Amino acid sequence: MSIKFTMNQVSQGLHTVLGVCFVMVPVACGIPRGKVYGALVGLAFAILKEFWFDPTYEDPETSGGFIGDCEDFSFYVIGILVALAVLQLATLVHLL
Repeated sequence: MSIKFTMNQVSQGLHTVLGVCFVMVPVACGIPRGKVYGALVGLAFAILKEFWFDPTYEDPETSGGFIGDCEDFSFYVIGILVALAVLQLATLVHLL
C-alpha cells in the first residue's frame, strides 16, 4: 500500500511550509522581533506572488486562475499562523 498525493496537495503543503519558514527562520537567526518581520514579509511575498506574479506570468490553467491564487495565498497564511501559534505556545510553556 502506498500513499499517493495529488500535485495540488503537494503544492499546498509546500505553500504552508514556506509560510512557516518565513516566521521561523528570522526567529532561529535571533533577529529581534523576527516573528513580526517574518510574518509581514511572508504576507507581502504571498500577496505579490499570488495576486501579481501568477496572473502576469503563469498560465491560468497552471495557476488555477483567481480561485487557485486565493487558495495558494490561504495556505501561505495558514503556515504563518501556525508558526506564530507555535511560538506563542512555546512562550507560554516557558513562562510556566
